[in-house]
Amino acid sequence: MRPVSPSIYPMKQKAISIKTSELDFVSNTGGLTLAGLLRSALDDAIDGDRSYPTDGDSRRKADISKTVVLLREEQHEFIQRVGMNFSHFASAVIQDRIEVEQAIAELEDN
Repeated sequence: MRPVSPSIYPMKQKAISIKTSELDFVSNTGGLTLAGLLRSALDDAIDGDRSYPTDGDSRRKADISKTVVLLREEQHEFIQRVGMNFSHFASAVIQDRIEVEQAIAELEDN
């Protein structure tokens, strides 16, 4: 398990562009932060437990929000080293979380 205290490690800003609906989901889900969600998923990618996109896609037609997250230096270096498309990675991580939240809601309704 990786240490999680950002005050101990140098942090770098990383700009991302994600769908506004994805950003709204994270903002409206209690106990969930975009940076925490993405740092955890990046740790999984670094450890080989999660795949990540390296290609681009066209998002011109979508309603996009730009934001910045703080990442540990090792995470930032990993993104650069592997050529990860971090915005796509962020969207995939959020979509996975949306699916989990929907599954939980369905279980609670039954």
